[in-house]
Amino acid sequence: MGSHSSVTALGVEALETRNLLSKATLAVAMGILKSPEEFQHFIISDYKHLLGRAPDQSGLSHFVGDMELGATRETIEADLASSKEYRLLHGNTAIGFVTGLYQDLLGRLPNALELNVWLTDLANGASVFSVAKAIGTSPERDVAIIQDDYALFLGRSPGLDEVVFWLNQFQAGADRTSVAAAIIASDEFFADAANDPSTYITHVYQDLFLRTPAQTEINFWLNVYNQNKP
Repeated sequence: MGSHSSVTALGVEALETRNLLSKATLAVAMGILKSPEEFQHFIISDYKHLLGRAPDQSGLSHFVGDMELGATRETIEADLASSKEYRLLHGNTAIGFVTGLYQDLLGRLPNALELNVWLTDLANGASVFSVAKAIGTSPERDVAIIQDDYALFLGRSPGLDEVVFWLNQFQAGADRTSVAAAIIASDEFFADAANDPSTYITHVYQDLFLRTPAQTEINFWLNVYNQNKP
């Protein structure tokens, strides 16, 4: 799965295919998802999930800097899941490493065939990063990401047609941030906010950060919204 796709291209296709409201909501959603606060939120969550601890300040600053330079969530996740610390937590063996990835990224144990495939790849010189990235960007993982995004932002499970649509977006090169932004920008999410831009911004903050934005933050994103209205 490519990680540096054109957000604009995804937005245009999704607007046409999924009846998204406008590029105004997409601009706000993408901006908030690419804000330093969201970068920190994502990194802290990944540290806790994969390493069982909060990040130290140097690690947090390092990965925030990487994301500000364009590193995707997929890449940061693979970096942490292939780190020496992660491998030590899983016995510092190839079997423990692959098993840990399946448990942490797919929520299950690998079967014998899957385990053998990855062990063979590692034995033949595949990097631990490439294995972590491949498992973390597999269709099975993408489906879980889509389901989590629908639950978080729309409060429901996606239909089969919706899962297929977003899987096609991932396979075409979209990354998780682009997909999440497009879901947040949907007419359904906007309708849940009473079709009001200020309420929409507030709902995004509440879903992502579990807090209500300050009026200055609402005003900032309202300006982005208004600048991108058709």
